[in-house]
Amino acid sequence: MPTEPLRIWRSPYSNFYDEETLHAAEKYTPPALRAIADAGFNAIWIHAILRDVVPSPAFPELGKNSAAHLRSLRAVIRRASKEGIRVLLYMQPPRGFEADDPFWTKHPEVAGATWRYPYIPLLRALCTSTTEGKAHLRGCAETLARRLPELGGVILITASEFQAHCYSHYNARKRFVIDADPGPALDCPRCAGRHPSDVASEVIRLVRDGVRESGSGARVIAWNWSWTLYEPDPAKRILQQLPKDVTLMAGFERGDTKTILGKQRVIDEYSLSFAGPSSRFKRTLQACRKRGLRVMAKLQIGTTHELATVPNLPLIGNLYDKAKAMRRLRVKDFMGCWNFGNMVTANTAAFARFMTIGRLPPCDRALREFASAYLPGCNPVEVAGAWETFARTMDSYPFCIPFLYYGPVNYAVALPIEAGPLKGEPVGRSWHDDPRGDELSKSLGPFTLDEIVRGLKQLTEEWEEGAARFVAAVESCKSQKAAEESNSVLATGHCFRSAWNIYRAYKLRRYWKKKNLPALLRIAADEYEHLVEALPLIDKDPRLGFHSECQVYLFTAEAIRKKLGALKALLF
Repeated sequence: MPTEPLRIWRSPYSNFYDEETLHAAEKYTPPALRAIADAGFNAIWIHAILRDVVPSPAFPELGKNSAAHLRSLRAVIRRASKEGIRVLLYMQPPRGFEADDPFWTKHPEVAGATWRYPYIPLLRALCTSTTEGKAHLRGCAETLARRLPELGGVILITASEFQAHCYSHYNARKRFVIDADPGPALDCPRCAGRHPSDVASEVIRLVRDGVRESGSGARVIAWNWSWTLYEPDPAKRILQQLPKDVTLMAGFERGDTKTILGKQRVIDEYSLSFAGPSSRFKRTLQACRKRGLRVMAKLQIGTTHELATVPNLPLIGNLYDKAKAMRRLRVKDFMGCWNFGNMVTANTAAFARFMTIGRLPPCDRALREFASAYLPGCNPVEVAGAWETFARTMDSYPFCIPFLYYGPVNYAVALPIEAGPLKGEPVGRSWHDDPRGDELSKSLGPFTLDEIVRGLKQLTEEWEEGAARFVAAVESCKSQKAAEESNSVLATGHCFRSAWNIYRAYKLRRYWKKKNLPALLRIAADEYEHLVEALPLIDKDPRLGFHSECQVYLFTAEAIRKKLGALKALLF
């Protein structure tokens, strides 16, 4: 089995949701793979639905188009090998179907628990506590590895995401950990009597066993995302059941707290503003090493949900801290992105440098040296100082799951600001192109509205100071990289300012009175003024506004022109 450290990345233009394995060869062209290799990565991940990619020994109606999926993957594997890149498939087997799918009429014996996610129909799991479910998993894994002998590995998520095994989304922690009422019982009579950790670990073992039966040495990686649904950190019951040749991938930041706006706040998502490693990561690492399991880190080194519609959040000092901690902990493997935050920028170059340089110098010197190397001709002291400002001001970012998932930061520059009472429609999900309303209450989480307004004010004003410093420091640097980094830095400031204005306007409109109009017009005037400055940036840089997860621009120059027109009508 290969032991070289894995440094995993992916293309920002490959669609996670649109049968990615079928279209992978169209996106992972030789130039695209070469760019990934040049950025310091030696592996890519592609989202795969196992039942589509290969035929099933248990359910012959599945995998009817597997030949096309395999043909696409073979092309990518062949191209990638020329660049020293391995291909890994990210999977959540055995994926279920919609609850009314004809599959369940034909195979009621494997019909498992149901789950409903907002925006999509009711889903049913394919139960793995059945002979047929086990045969499907193990057989498909064996076929996959045999038909793709050069496959680098598989990455398995067993909680959250899609409906797969019966406990995929069921919060069993209340029942199995704290002996409390978990709500509705799991609607699978077979799995209801089993511990969820036993079900999840069995899925991993079945896939691993199938891969090994083929004779393949491909890496089998188990991702611990949301295992806290099943048992407390570090999920020892699952870890005890994993074969020694399985690598455990653990979130680097998730599972800790940080002081934000004067209070301790939970870090329960990937973060660039929190350097980590989290206490959860360290506990998991310790438990894995006692068992002899290899550990890799899951990070997002480009952007996160903190702001995903710019190419990068240039918190280079925090990336230094992450790399320093990984080197100290002797963790060499990492997956550096999710299905967004995967553009090649200063962030990728800096992290690669900090992870591979022979001796890591102190942070201030490391930042100056990287600035000189990446932005030749710049003022490295001033660039490093700007990066330090960005990291410091992100301590005011109101980090919480509701704000990350339902706040408007990703598209705030295009979201209207209107006078009058709220219409009351929700703004939708931050990572999808949902209809946009004006109701922000779902995004507040543990913060008060006043706290979010205060935090965004501090964040905006300090970020803009750092941005001015950065732009001045690279003025004599004529490279394309300097122009791109300046665009990203400035656009980030505009996104934060628009978010601040949106929440300030929301505060006035929640309990609208005519006397609020002058204050709202002042906010609208500020919004108009800075969007006039933002428009040329967004016009010239096609990276800005694009969200890789939904493969859609959440803001465009056209949308900003429309917003400017509405603001002008309001103001003048």
